[in-house]
Amino acid sequence: MVSFQDTLDYLLRHARMEANIATYGNIFEKTGTKPVIITGTSGSGKTTVVKKILARVNPNPVFVVDVSDEYNEYEKVGLGKILGTTQFEKNTHVRFVPHADSRICAAQCEAVFQHINLIKTSGNLRNLIVVVEEAHRFEKSENLKALAIDARKFLRKLIIITTNWKPYAETSHRYFVRPHGNFKSFRR
Repeated sequence: MVSFQDTLDYLLRHARMEANIATYGNIFEKTGTKPVIITGTSGSGKTTVVKKILARVNPNPVFVVDVSDEYNEYEKVGLGKILGTTQFEKNTHVRFVPHADSRICAAQCEAVFQHINLIKTSGNLRNLIVVVEEAHRFEKSENLKALAIDARKFLRKLIIITTNWKPYAETSHRYFVRPHGNFKSFRR
């Protein structure tokens, strides 16, 4: 037989977990413009959840650093176009897919993060949602950290998707993807 205390403990754990699940309401309504981290293990559904959430953000423009080339429904743009951009129009959904070589990828993404930092104070990015996939690859990036620190002032939202949330914990609210299937029984 399950005790009242076991039931109460389970319900409290479940409620705390639900409060930290990546949902549209949690990401855009609960945290306002504060950057968010979507974290989980590889294959846990982080990108799938973010894509479903982003489907609800029209007419806001969305820019994705698409390291794994998973946002095929978004227009693919090159580094030159991004570095020449000073604003994003309504309903614009674009992605930058960096080079597959990790060193070139890091350099390209560093240039992108630096560029966003340079143009953020213009006010032209106020409605922009920026998504950084595979952010654990950029955990040493001072430009991404600077963007996370200031994002709430200059962007609609910065969404950081990563398996390692710790480098961004001081500037961002952390959310998890909902576990697959139902919650496990609380019986011992």
